[in-house]
Amino acid sequence: MFVISSRREVDRSTAISLARLDSINEVMIETYVQERRKTVAPATVNRELATLRRLLRLAHEWKEINRVTVRRRTDGKASFDRRYTPDRIRAIRLPT
Repeated sequence: MFVISSRREVDRSTAISLARLDSINEVMIETYVQERRKTVAPATVNRELATLRRLLRLAHEWKEINRVTVRRRTDGKASFDRRYTPDRIRAIRLPT
């Protein structure tokens, strides 16, 4: 394990962490996502995928790799509905 901070550790033994940038493919990313979803929340996986996407895009921009392999965000729980309906407003209104 590679320690990032006193609170978190990153498993450096996964195939994707040991791979060269030009060898990362869709299968490798999907395998990583499936393994990570067993231990962390979907939002965590999405943040990690965003970091990987940025890394791959920069590598492509700097001409280190020929193509960018990108996976869309994972589907987590239903997103929170932020619309305020009249019933919801009445429920959260402070007493006067």
